[in-house]
Amino acid sequence: MKKKLFETDKHYKDTQKTKLQYEQDCRNLQNEFDKEQRDKYENTMTMDKSEKFGALGKDRHELETKLLKQFEEAKKQEQGGIKEARTKTQSDFSSMNDL
Repeated sequence: MKKKLFETDKHYKDTQKTKLQYEQDCRNLQNEFDKEQRDKYENTMTMDKSEKFGALGKDRHELETKLLKQFEEAKKQEQGGIKEARTKTQSDFSSMNDL
């Protein structure tokens, strides 16, 4: 009877040990799977981010170039107007004989 009890107890301990080993393997596999999923998500987001930021950077560059050209043209026109007014003022002043 004691021998049978000993064998049953040993069989139970071996089964328990195997069960714990399988549970640990499952946890390790789940952790590995979760890590791979996180890495995949981060890589996908990085690729999407670089594509979107590349497009945004290009659009921003085009807009800034366009606005700078418009600003430069406006300043050239303003400068031309100032030069014309200055020459007109100088000619008006030089035509005055009263002074």
